[in-house]
Amino acid sequence: MGSPLKNFAVATGGSKTTIKLHATIASKIVGLDIEWRPTFIRGSSQNPVGILQLCISKSCLIFQIYQATCIPRSLRNALSNPNIIYTGVRISGDTKKLYKDYDLETSCEADIASLAAQAFDHKDFKRSGLKTLVETIIGEELEKPKRVTMSNWDAKYLTPAQVKYACVNAYYSYKLGKLLQV
Repeated sequence: MGSPLKNFAVATGGSKTTIKLHATIASKIVGLDIEWRPTFIRGSSQNPVGILQLCISKSCLIFQIYQATCIPRSLRNALSNPNIIYTGVRISGDTKKLYKDYDLETSCEADIASLAAQAFDHKDFKRSGLKTLVETIIGEELEKPKRVTMSNWDAKYLTPAQVKYACVNAYYSYKLGKLLQV
């Protein structure tokens, strides 16, 4: 599948970084997802969030939070803005991890799996992942190759495959949120 995105940015957040989530944030819906380096040792704790992905319409931001020397105030403000609804599959797990790892809070979130289950009167959607929801509701194929899913999200430089994967996940979190009329 070709990428539906028109614009994306990868940011690492130095001391002078500002993240502009410009006027399009008036859309009120922002797709949100996170990735972190997997732990392959049984019983060990999870690694901290490596990247935060945000998407509005066809523009995506990948913030390499693990590599950042600071978290821009503009990002904190956007995440805590009560007028913005962050959408994703089982998003509460992502937002709890963002809070635990980086003290970042969202003020409004919507789980697209629960919304889909309710909208389509299909209880199984509550347990569905993004891939299943996209393929069933939108009718588009979503590739999630294990070599990318299980890759090093803490890396200083993300691979093109990681950037595409991250953008596409955030995009479909946004698109489903919009479609389900959050």
